[in-house]
Amino acid sequence: MRLRTVAPPGLQERFAGHVADYLESYEWETHNRRVGYCPDVEEYLAKRQHTGAAHPCFDLIVPAAGVQYDRVDWTNARRGRLEYLSSEIITLSNDLASFPKEMEQGDVHNIVIILMRRHGLPEQEAVRRAVNLVKSRIADFEREERGLARAIHGLNDDTKLYIHGLKVWYLANYFWSLKCRRFIVDQVDEAAR
Repeated sequence: MRLRTVAPPGLQERFAGHVADYLESYEWETHNRRVGYCPDVEEYLAKRQHTGAAHPCFDLIVPAAGVQYDRVDWTNARRGRLEYLSSEIITLSNDLASFPKEMEQGDVHNIVIILMRRHGLPEQEAVRRAVNLVKSRIADFEREERGLARAIHGLNDDTKLYIHGLKVWYLANYFWSLKCRRFIVDQVDEAAR
């Protein structure tokens, strides 16, 4: 209801679709837990685009930053790629931050755990590969952002502001996850007191 007061119908539909994807992805995770299924890396990364709820948050950049929805180039493939990369940076960083707690809880919906279980990697190697995935996604984001800025037609201010918001989201998520108590394993939490 609150979004309706600040967002045009196109953004409302986009947001609703992203929320629906988010809810469906949790049904997928619930099913996996019920049957004891550990997804492979490709399947996990595809679903992780939705389980992290980054896309509905990206939609909120529009009203929060004063972006004019109909002025953003929603058909631009590079802009779409930047959304995808920002979401992966957020979710993979989240997986790294939450890995100790999820490992202790026996969850399999974490890139580090999947690399360990599906690929037989030792913990440190799985963590190293996950860190490298995040680094490569950041490098890809920066490369795509530069390429989009050099596009023949250039970017209008609304598209630039939206893209800036994508970068702000992944940076803010990173700093938040470093301090977030929800990722602290109980034993570590007790020792910190």
